Amino acid sequence: MYPVLSYDPYFLYNYGAVLTLNQEYKQAIEILNKAKLKLNDYDVHFYLGICYKELNLNNKAIYYFTKASLLIPSRFYPKYMLVKIYEKTGNRNKMLELANDILLMNPKVNSDIIMQMKKEMKILIKQSNK
Repeated sequence: MYPVLSYDPYFLYNYGAVLTLNQEYKQAIEILNKAKLKLNDYDVHFYLGICYKELNLNNKAIYYFTKASLLIPSRFYPKYMLVKIYEKTGNRNKMLELANDILLMNPKVNSDIIMQMKKEMKILIKQSNK
């Protein structure tokens, strides 16, 4: 299907998303970067962030998670992923800043996942202040 639909940004996005879910990160990056040229979309940037994070290319992951977060500021997950990267790389200030941002966010729909993220941020802040 790729040769026929390689011009379609929605096909490219879906193909890149599937490759990401299948942990084929390098190929997903190639496809998602093509989609990005025609589709400035939260999900494209978010999936690129995941791919780069999984390949330990933290600066690029930070770039794409930040971009996704700016596209839809009410989303928790890009900020959460940034906290995890900053924790892993030892950037305590950025980690705490974003952890506090997450705690201050009001979800559109309260879910178990969001409550778990907020709980984790509280624990992270508490441990970091010791």
